Amino acid sequence: MEAERDQLEKERDVANDKIQNLKEELDVAQKELAHLDDEAVKVQREIAESKEAELTAAARAWAELCDASCFHQMKALRRKLDALDEDPYYADITLLANAPSIIDEHGKIKRIPTLPPHPTEDEIKVLEKNKVDWKNDQEATVVHLPVDLLLLRWINFHLVNAKYPKIVENYTTDLQDSEEIAIILAACSKALSSPIAGKPLNTKLRNFDIEARAEEIVTRIAKLGGPPLIDVDDIVLMVPDTMLAMLSYFFCNYPQLRPNPLPWVVASDALNRAMSAWTNLKKQWLDGGTIKSKSGDMLKTMNSIDEKTVKKVGQQVMAACTAAKQAIQRHERATRLYERVRVRVRDYAWDAMNSRGKGQPITILDRRLIRERKAFTELRINFQSKRGLQDGSMAKRFSLENDPNHEVKEIMEILMQNFEDLKRIYRHYSSSKPGAGGTMDLAEFGMMMFDIKLPPKVFPVSIIEEIFKLTNKASETTAKYDLELEASEYIEALLRVASRLYQKQSTAFGNPKSSEEQLMSYSELFHHFLENKLLPYACRSDAHRFREELKDESVKGIFRKYRDKLQQLFKKYAKGDGAMDIKEFLKFIRDRQLINNSFSEDEFHNVFNKVQDDEGAFHAAVGSLGLDEHGHDEGIKGFKLSSKLRKLDQELSYPEFIEGIATISIYKDPDPYVPLKQKIETFLEQDIL
Repeated sequence: MEAERDQLEKERDVANDKIQNLKEELDVAQKELAHLDDEAVKVQREIAESKEAELTAAARAWAELCDASCFHQMKALRRKLDALDEDPYYADITLLANAPSIIDEHGKIKRIPTLPPHPTEDEIKVLEKNKVDWKNDQEATVVHLPVDLLLLRWINFHLVNAKYPKIVENYTTDLQDSEEIAIILAACSKALSSPIAGKPLNTKLRNFDIEARAEEIVTRIAKLGGPPLIDVDDIVLMVPDTMLAMLSYFFCNYPQLRPNPLPWVVASDALNRAMSAWTNLKKQWLDGGTIKSKSGDMLKTMNSIDEKTVKKVGQQVMAACTAAKQAIQRHERATRLYERVRVRVRDYAWDAMNSRGKGQPITILDRRLIRERKAFTELRINFQSKRGLQDGSMAKRFSLENDPNHEVKEIMEILMQNFEDLKRIYRHYSSSKPGAGGTMDLAEFGMMMFDIKLPPKVFPVSIIEEIFKLTNKASETTAKYDLELEASEYIEALLRVASRLYQKQSTAFGNPKSSEEQLMSYSELFHHFLENKLLPYACRSDAHRFREELKDESVKGIFRKYRDKLQQLFKKYAKGDGAMDIKEFLKFIRDRQLINNSFSEDEFHNVFNKVQDDEGAFHAAVGSLGLDEHGHDEGIKGFKLSSKLRKLDQELSYPEFIEGIATISIYKDPDPYVPLKQKIETFLEQDIL
């Protein structure tokens, strides 16, 4: 046992010695490892210092390369955008589509009102038959719109830009005074390709006389290099196809269809802002301090930029470049589209001139007349509206018929058959009293009711006033009214009168006294009312016949003979604004002592109201150009007529001034056996000049 213990102690001592040796070796190894770490760090430091200049130079070179690439791309895009402004044949024809889109000053797409006039129902059917989404697809719409409609919208585009109060809906009466043509020619003369681009034409005409103005227009057309497609008579006599051909020439050569603002100008401004932001970022990035390398070289460092700032500038640059590329693409697409439409317009004009050469002039729609006819003949009855079926509404009255929809159609047919008479009656009474020409006030409505011999017991003054106010409500949801009946309200008032007059004989209210008595439907009693009351007894305006007499060459010759003196008088009393209001016209009359026993002041007011041309009265009666039923998105503001248009029925143009003089000459010499020419000439020589 003793021997074994000694053996174990020896082995323990040996193990302790080995452990001690291992500890010593471990300490040596740790020291060597620490030394190696120090040497590695030293080596890495030496390597880094030896590459510092190279790495710093490489980083700066990369940054400058990125800067050059980005900046030069923006400059190249801006040069392309600047070149677009020099394109003399650019035209954004989609401005003539329905609810066209433009790029606003913030670079966002914006919808703007549709230019008048609107397609007719038949034209809309053709578009839909050809699968044209005319409500939304602007490019397809302008390619398929009727050429005459497209040209009218082009004319109105320039009139709106010139802040002219009127709009054009035909190639005859709307262009006869030449003011609109002058504005078109002035706009065309500003085109870069125009022979007089440096000295554009004035929008104003020197003369007031229609013939003198037409002479000015013919001269201006020649000055612009236009072919002799029209002469003075074409303008004065209102020849629609030659007028269309002349305007087609200028549309095809100097369209001047440019949105405001121009898309490339908006994109160029965005690029300028992006370039400025990029330059500032570059300055902050590259303009750092300096460090000294181990070799002793002074090296420029780069500043650390906030990541959000870098991202913001990068997004601004990308957005500006994208907008610029889109503007360039939009320009290219617009150019190709205009060329397609230009060919259509040119071919249409050629066909029109060829047809005239063959003695078969083409027929061009008078869209103004169509709109006027709709105002007098179209009933808009909404049987689905709860408010529309309230007591007193027309929908409620029609709903009492056996077949309401059939009755609406029948009455519209009756209105179509009697359109001319209904219009002439309305025109007569709407200008019977001083005030808003073109619409019928309560006094004028009462006068008409008296003339058609309504039974006073059935129609006392209170009932007539009630019918007027009920019809004249501003809308179905308010009790307010504007005290003037427009054309559609005039028709509605007649329907209410007819319904009350024959209430006992109507299928809606009456009871037959015997089986032999036949009750009348709404359409039948309205027809009976027209045939037995309104048409036999109501007065009608005969202004058209009188104006035709004024167009006689012998009468025109008299006014042509004294044209210069008459124009000077008109200019003097109109005070240079091209129109004579009632005070100015009255002063002119009084200065010549024309108010006397043969011509009273009441008669003067009657003349002033009735010599108004159709423009102001037409828009007052028919209403503004709303875009409700033509498929526009909700929220798009419709085209609004200028507020100045309402003043047209309160002022005399030069042709109306001439008509007024001719009218007063008849008051002064009512002898029916003296020719009109002689009455006018005598009146001019003895009382006017």
